[in-house]
Amino acid sequence: MDGTVETIRLIGIDTPETVHPSKPVECMGIEASNKAKQLLTGQTVRFEGDSSQDTRDRYGRLLGYVFLPDGRNYGDVMIRSGYAYEYTYSSAYKYQSLYKEAQSYAENSKLGLWADGMCEEEVVAEDPTPKPQPVTPASSDGHKWYVSSHYSSKFYYCEESDAWHGLSEKYLEVYDSESALKANYQYRDHTLHESCQ
Repeated sequence: MDGTVETIRLIGIDTPETVHPSKPVECMGIEASNKAKQLLTGQTVRFEGDSSQDTRDRYGRLLGYVFLPDGRNYGDVMIRSGYAYEYTYSSAYKYQSLYKEAQSYAENSKLGLWADGMCEEEVVAEDPTPKPQPVTPASSDGHKWYVSSHYSSKFYYCEESDAWHGLSEKYLEVYDSESALKANYQYRDHTLHESCQ
């Protein structure tokens, strides 16, 4: 762009991991990567920013949308075909309703990630021996704490923050205390969102 090579983080789209240093290759990750290469390799695309979001993310990547040579919105194509999820990071974005509708279409049509049996984990017979349960603090700290159970989630939110309102209802979890949330193994490495600090 203007003689500069830019790395772009697409707003509103999340694909299964294939190259994360600490995560295994996820279901449909290879297929999503191959589809991206098929659509984008050697193509001249149009980039569009979004005034409702930051210009760059914390890694310096340019935030926005990519449009294919035929005018189609790349994020919409990937989600609608079942290669990606709609993902709201912290607040509503320009194509949020389009992307949510695209995911509903893919789910209802059972495409890609939503195909019958596509990403189901192997079911293993449970050991009938009772296992000790982790102790979770039961007492409330007088506040609500919010987090997304989506695999790409990295932050948790206080109730005073407006940012948690952008989390997908499908993955939203609510806790009565910060300690209860952090006691959940899944969220032990999550960071309190900057809107709460």
